[in-house]
Amino acid sequence: MHSTNVPPPRPSRQDIAVFTIEARISVRQGEKSSNARLSWQHQAERDEILVTGPFGQGIAELVRDANGARLTGADHKEIIAPDWDTLTEKIFGIALPLNGVARWLSANVAGAENDALGHPVHAEEQGWHIAWPAYESDAANALPTAISLQRDDIEVRLKIDRWQLN
Repeated sequence: MHSTNVPPPRPSRQDIAVFTIEARISVRQGEKSSNARLSWQHQAERDEILVTGPFGQGIAELVRDANGARLTGADHKEIIAPDWDTLTEKIFGIALPLNGVARWLSANVAGAENDALGHPVHAEEQGWHIAWPAYESDAANALPTAISLQRDDIEVRLKIDRWQLN
């Protein structure tokens, strides 16, 4: 499914190094599921992810920089780790590939299968099945507006409401 709105000109997927997204996220593991909104500011040397509940209340802030990775909860308690993978393993019991997800959001995955318009539609990386079911337009360099990640009994779906490239 493609939107009829024409997005601004986009760089190639490989050239996207800095971005901000506003998105809705749904995470399901086995019988457990949760929904939230997130705002993610990504740069090569720093990431900031703010997770809010459905009514806008802050749930958590995740930050990655030269000092490592940390999660600050609504209760102001911090969980600190040397990197994203270690942090997500401490929090969720499984290392989520947040470093990879920054590339996956823009569909910058080597070996991805493309549709007739040149959009990547699915790929496998680090044991995850990645799918991009929707894009902002039919343009070959359009960015995804939906992404689905699946591994074992974990499924993560993002609906990207806004892309901002810097």
